[in-house]
Amino acid sequence: MPYSCSLPNLSCCSSCFSRPCMPPSCHGSTLPGACNIPANVGNSSWSCEGSFNGNEKETMQFLNGQLASYLEKVCQLERENAELECRIREWYESQIPYICPDYQSYFRTIEELQQKNVLGLLDPVQQSDNTRLVVQIDNAKLASDDFRTN
Repeated sequence: MPYSCSLPNLSCCSSCFSRPCMPPSCHGSTLPGACNIPANVGNSSWSCEGSFNGNEKETMQFLNGQLASYLEKVCQLERENAELECRIREWYESQIPYICPDYQSYFRTIEELQQKNVLGLLDPVQQSDNTRLVVQIDNAKLASDDFRTN
């Protein structure tokens, strides 16, 4: 059997299935104050189907004002976010070295010394010193390869 109830500025009908009398956009909201539509906006009231009764124009103006303020806040947050992203990008760019050293001239010298050592063109004392240098050169070469891949 259908029923109806009257609350201040709100109306209900039996098709609500005992939901509270509030705008459909507020049903299921768990946040307190999520529906900030004051009860004294005009003489409008909500039916459970979401149709307006009373002063629809004033209610729509209020809702449009709320939407405009929300959109303005979103735009402001987007601008602030873009500024923060720019500042973060600039900071990261300042942390990265700009120029990677060029080791190509050293590689030619290394290859020439390795060829001389392989051919046995150096005396034995110089060869032991050069062996130590070759190990150091190989280590430097490996280190430069590591820098190049990073």
